[in-house]
Amino acid sequence: MVGQLIAKADRSVIQVPSSPDIGAVTLSQRNPSEFSQMSAKELRGVFKDWQLKPVKTKEKMIEILENASEIIDSQNPSQLTQTEFNEQVFQKLSEAIKNNHEWLEKINSYEPILIEKLKAWLDTETIICEPDLLEKFCDFKGICYTNKDKE
Repeated sequence: MVGQLIAKADRSVIQVPSSPDIGAVTLSQRNPSEFSQMSAKELRGVFKDWQLKPVKTKEKMIEILENASEIIDSQNPSQLTQTEFNEQVFQKLSEAIKNNHEWLEKINSYEPILIEKLKAWLDTETIICEPDLLEKFCDFKGICYTNKDKE
């Protein structure tokens, strides 16, 4: 493999062997998340505590919770209450949107936001979020949104 994918400051970077070591940890060396060590019943409990939309497979639950934990600032994300979880996620989403003139303009003009487009843009900003959590955010902030593209 030409390079290794490494994480640094919430951004993924490709480091080729000739590059100097930038002090990041390779993904393969990271400790497994606390969610991957939980049973399906415990994962469902976290979903219920955080009021997330339930999913069927353990793998999908772990993926969603790990993505959510990347957004929040907590050493023990599974111990957060629903209120603490929402505050931290909504704060990160608000900061990202405030830093993007195009999205801020759409919101300020009450133009309905297409959730899938918002999700796609956030993915490019390394903020991976499920559509139902984005809907919850929009409801909380009073942002007009839709799930269907205009035809």
